[in-house]
Amino acid sequence: MAKSWNEITDNSITNIDTFYKYVNQVHDELGQTQNEIKIIESQTQAISEMIKNINTYNNYKTIYSGYQNSINKDAYFRIHESKIILFEAAKEALGKKPSPLLPSSISEEKRETCHPKFQTSKFGIKTY
Repeated sequence: MAKSWNEITDNSITNIDTFYKYVNQVHDELGQTQNEIKIIESQTQAISEMIKNINTYNNYKTIYSGYQNSINKDAYFRIHESKIILFEAAKEALGKKPSPLLPSSISEEKRETCHPKFQTSKFGIKTY
């Protein structure tokens, strides 16, 4: 109760309309911050996928080169079939256009401020 009263007096809330405006403002800030977090999470997922493909590509590159240079490609393919298929899938995924969700679209300021803003908004709503 004391926290609520302090918040009301600190923000000069004198009537119910001002109170509703303040609650809506905090709610809007929370929604915006949650959207920013979702964007960052999807960017992180895209980066994780790219890292996985790069590792697969690097791990099976020599096997694929051996397959390309082999005399009996069919026999070599049967021996290393799963690795060759994984390599080709990773190569295809890396050959696509870069995702717009990669970190170049995240400003340094957003990275530093998104989490604290979310905590502030989250706690601002919980205190009412």
